[in-house]
Amino acid sequence: MKKAKNIIWGVNIIGKHSDYTIDVNKGAGEYTIDGEKVHDNAKIGDGTNSLQLDGGIGKVKVEFRTDDN
Repeated sequence: MKKAKNIIWGVNIIGKHSDYTIDVNKGAGEYTIDGEKVHDNAKIGDGTNSLQLDGGIGKVKVEFRTDDN
C-alpha cells in the first residue's frame, strides 16, 4: 500500500496581516499563518477585512505579502 503524501494548501495574500480578522475552524490538519501554528476555533487579528478558514484534512499555510515582496 502506498503511503499518502502530505497535502499542503498554500495561500498568499497581498496586504498586511494587521488588515485582517481571521476566523479558523480547522479539521485534522495543521494551519499556519505567517509561520505561526494556529489552533481550532481561533480568531486572529482585528482588521477590517474578514477571512474565514474552514478546512478538513491536510496542511494549510497562509502568508501575507506586500507588493514589494
